[in-house]
This record gives sequence, C-alpha cells and structure tokens, in this order.
Amino acid sequence: MEVQSIDRPFLLRTAILSLLLLWPLLVFGQPSYFPDSASYQHGGKIAVDFAAKKLHLWEPTPTAKPASAPDAQSPAASSPAVAGKAATGGHEDLKVARSILYSVMGYVMGGPGTSMIFLGIFQAICLAIVSTALYGAITGPAYPGFELTAVILALFTTAAPVSWFIVPDIYAGLLIAVTVVIGFYGHRCSWALLLLLLGIAILSVAVHSSHPPIALAMAGVGGLWMLFMERPASRERWLRIGLLFSPFVLGVVLTILTGIIGFGEVSVAPKRYPLALARAINNGPAYWYLQKHCKKPEFAVCEVYRGQPIPREVRDFLWGPGGVILKATPEQMDRIRAEENTIILRSTMEHPWVQINKIIVDVPRQMRSFKVNGMRFDSTISVPDGREARVISKKNMPNHPIMTAVDMISTIIVLISTIALALWLRGMSVKQRGIFVTLFFGLLANAAICAIFSGVTHRYQARVIWVVPLFALALVYSDGRWRQVRALWHRRRTATVPGADSTFG
Repeated sequence: MEVQSIDRPFLLRTAILSLLLLWPLLVFGQPSYFPDSASYQHGGKIAVDFAAKKLHLWEPTPTAKPASAPDAQSPAASSPAVAGKAATGGHEDLKVARSILYSVMGYVMGGPGTSMIFLGIFQAICLAIVSTALYGAITGPAYPGFELTAVILALFTTAAPVSWFIVPDIYAGLLIAVTVVIGFYGHRCSWALLLLLLGIAILSVAVHSSHPPIALAMAGVGGLWMLFMERPASRERWLRIGLLFSPFVLGVVLTILTGIIGFGEVSVAPKRYPLALARAINNGPAYWYLQKHCKKPEFAVCEVYRGQPIPREVRDFLWGPGGVILKATPEQMDRIRAEENTIILRSTMEHPWVQINKIIVDVPRQMRSFKVNGMRFDSTISVPDGREARVISKKNMPNHPIMTAVDMISTIIVLISTIALALWLRGMSVKQRGIFVTLFFGLLANAAICAIFSGVTHRYQARVIWVVPLFALALVYSDGRWRQVRALWHRRRTATVPGADSTFG
C-alpha cells in the first residue's frame, strides 16, 4: 500500500494548484468582501488587544465608537457588541459576536493595510492542500491527471472565488473534503499529513456555527456505512470511525475554549446572532406565536418590542434601526438566545405544516443554488475618520463577465460530474460508494442547515459544491475510466479509416 506524505511531489502539486487559485487576485486585485468581513477584522483587533493586555504584552489602543451614520454600509457588522466590550473591558456588556477564531485570523492576516489579502492567500493554500490530499488519496501518490484536474478545479468551479471571499465560507467545503480523506483514506496518509489535515478540519469546524452539524452529519453517516456495509469488522475500521468524528469533537472543544476565554460562556456558539429565531419569524410561525404570547410579555423579545410591531424580515429584525441588536440590552440578548429554541419548538408545534413545507421547498432549492456571481470584487474596506472598519460597496454595478462565465461553466461541470457519479455508482467499490453517500449527506446537511436557519442563498452551496467535480475527476483517473474512454475513442476513429485495423487490444 502506497502512503501519501508531505513529500516533494505533494508540495509541488499543492504549489501548482495554489498558484492557479490566485487568479481572482490577479484579475481583480483584491479579495471579495461581505459586510461581515470588516466586523471580523475589527473583532479580531479587540480579541488580540484583550489577550495582549491580559499577558501584559502591550497596552491596547482605544477602540473608536461605531459609526451611526445613515449611509453605513455594514448592516451585518457587530458594532454595538464590539463597542460595548471595548468601552468596559468586560464580556458582560457584549451583545453579539462572531467567531473569535476567524476574527483573530482576519486581524492577524489583515494586510496589506486592511485588505486581508494574506487571509485570502491562506485560504487558497488550505484549499490546495486539501484538494491535493483528497486527489492523491483516491488516485495514489502518482497523481495521474492531476494537472488537468487542477486547471478545471481552479478556473472552472466555484473553488477559487469562494476561497477569496473573506468570510468563513470556504471552510465548509474544506471540512467535507477532509472528512472524506481522514475517514476513508486516513491509512493512506503519513502521520504528518494526517495531522495537517486534521488541523484544517478542526479549524473549519471552529470558525462558524453552521459547520459542527455538517461534521456530525458526515461522521454519523460515514460511521454507519463502515459499521454495516464494510466487512469484515476490524480494529482499523474503528480507528477510521474515530477519525471521522474527531474534527467534530475537537472543533467543538476548541470553540468552547475560545468562548470561555473570550466571553466567559460555555457554548458551542457563544454570543451568537439569533438567526434561527429571525428565520422562524420571517417564515411565519414564530411571528404568529409571539403576537399571541407578547400580549403579556413572556419572553425577552416581547420586552424589547413592548407595544411595538416585531420586524418580520431577517435583516430588519437583526440589523435594522429597530432590530434587536440595537434595541436590546446585553442581558436581554442573552435571554433571547436562551429562549430561542423554546420559541421555535412551540411555534413549530402550533404550525407544523408551514415549517415542513418550507423545508420541503427550500432545501432542494438550496441544493441547486450555487452561483458565485453575487460575490462582488469591487467593494473596499475603509476606516473613515479613525472609526471602525467597514465595507463600502459600489451601488448598481453590473456583474462582472468573468464571474458570469464561471457560473455558467461551473454549473455545466457540476451537472456532468453528478450524472457521471450516478452512472458509476453500481460499479464503484464499497469504499467509493461510502464516500459517495457520505459526501452527498455533507452537501445535504449544508443545504438544510443554511436554508432552514438562514435562507436560500447561492453562496451557501457554492462554498461546498466544488468537491463534487474534484471527487468525480479523481475517480476517473483512479479506476482507469479515462483509459477506457480513450480506448473507445480510438476504436471509433480506426473503424472509420479505410483499411485500418478496427481491433484494439
């Protein structure tokens, strides 16, 4: 059995793929930003200053108050939360916050200036490492056909644009790919490579609250496949099942530790935004339930909107001028998070068919929605008048033709890859079918979590769909299917040439 390791061929191919993944930076000169991008960087500065003060490394510079101008372009920024902590120096006044880990990464790798180009480079390199490892694990360390696969993956799928999108989106796809490698091909990896991949997977779980359920779903499905479909039972199989669950377990532990250090809160999603509640209100059931039960305030959200209508739209409920993040106190925000599941559960029980219908409609919609055209590379991160960083977007700008072309080509490639995998399913080995099933449930878990708790948006599935053509191409070269296609093509050509020998040995 050949073992894949961090040797010269692996490093060379990783470097080639990394360079190909740089094309968005070369074309646009910068990463793609979202309003959240600036808040991650700003939150990272506060986290680093907080740690430095505790360790007596340096005295942090005062944090400016958040801008309240009506033209602010960052509705998703965590300004009130950040300002509360900066002003008091304690987590008790913090309303909401994003991932501490990704915020620190955004600040530490925030250069040059505030562009966060270094973070984009880091994400592209992680993508190259994981993709090369997955490809080599399936095909073997000889990497047949890797050069063509690297070109297709980097230039004609969603992989490169998502890796240069400065939010934690790319890590969902990295998590899915790494879970497949360490679970099904961990025995083909050296310990150094295995630890590197495991580190990327743990980081992927910890940088966003939507990622632990994906890791758990894949580990559960993959573990069941190994238990009931693979024979005979062996000690190695239990080790592989343990590896499948390790990113989820260790990633959650890391998230809890950062929450304790940063917020003094034991939680898998400390100081999270109440997105699930906002989504349930937008869907209807939670809105109708609160209208009935807020007549005498039973919940914290009723206290916040006493005598006032609760905003129905997700953006308005969370980040609008009358949203809970501005109106609620830190204590009320803690109670809103604590009461979120109760409200959702009770409202779902009162209106089950509304929620079921939403799931039936929205999850398939999310599965087939994976365009990158909405990722704008014309925004900038600005720090006006010494205040906190914010994303400034140009309005009414047409979609870039390059991104339109990537969308069209990537859709075709994903469609071809999906059809090919479905046709090959019967001829796959037990392990390959296990990967297919585990991968499918990873994509399904991503779609379900995003559609149910946030809403159907192209970027959510674009962040993971690139794994499908990568897996399909690896199978083409691992099982000799490419040679079969070439042989068939050769037979047809020679059969049409007069006097040619139509046999092919």
